[in-house]
Amino acid sequence: MEKKHSFKLVEGTFSPEDAREVLLELVNNKIRYHNFEIFSKMERTGETPVHSIKRKAELLQTYEELR
Repeated sequence: MEKKHSFKLVEGTFSPEDAREVLLELVNNKIRYHNFEIFSKMERTGETPVHSIKRKAELLQTYEELR
């Protein structure tokens, strides 16, 4: 049976500007993660990681909307 874990990623009260900065950093880190996944998969296997490419595009759109 799998164990379930719960994590607090962000806790506290933020001003609108601070909240925006936290979200931008989170989205930016996820974009960097998918960039690494794309590079790694293509280097190791030569395959195109469709999921990471799609997700990166979605995250870039979210990033622009938050700016």
